[in-house]
Amino acid sequence: MPLPRLIHIKRVARDDALISPGDKTHITAFIKITMLNPELCTEEEVRTLVHAFYARVRKDDVLGPIFNRQVHDWDEHLVTLTRFWSSILRGTGSYTGTPMQKHAQMAHLDESLFERWLALFLITTREQPNQAMGERAYSTARRIAQSLWYGWQMQNAPGTMPHDLRLDQADKTTES
Repeated sequence: MPLPRLIHIKRVARDDALISPGDKTHITAFIKITMLNPELCTEEEVRTLVHAFYARVRKDDVLGPIFNRQVHDWDEHLVTLTRFWSSILRGTGSYTGTPMQKHAQMAHLDESLFERWLALFLITTREQPNQAMGERAYSTARRIAQSLWYGWQMQNAPGTMPHDLRLDQADKTTES
């Protein structure tokens, strides 16, 4: 079944009577593959990813000082970040917050910092035993980084047209 039809069915056919049994099978498979999936990973795998990544960030010569200035209680922040990623990867809904506002208020950020964050995230996801989770986390992190960068630009450079991160640069940084 072609992808556009699945998207159409998902959006329009909210009543079970409108979906044939064959379509239900395809829709279920589509959602499991592309949407939030608690079977993708365990809570412990999410926690391991988050802790490994932010341990790397804290030690980084460029990002470490920025994060260490902003985060006053790392234990509490890691719990929050684990909830954030669990909500994204597993669909737990355990995170509530506004990361866009917090990042946009940091006037000293620039595009290279977002790209470096993403490069370190890619390294960390590649080290995870659960590669399906790592791939999903990284593809999501790319979208998050881009979104935060757009938000940062709109807050800190309102008279200019926002531009994209060079996401390929983050990927290349980890290949050398």
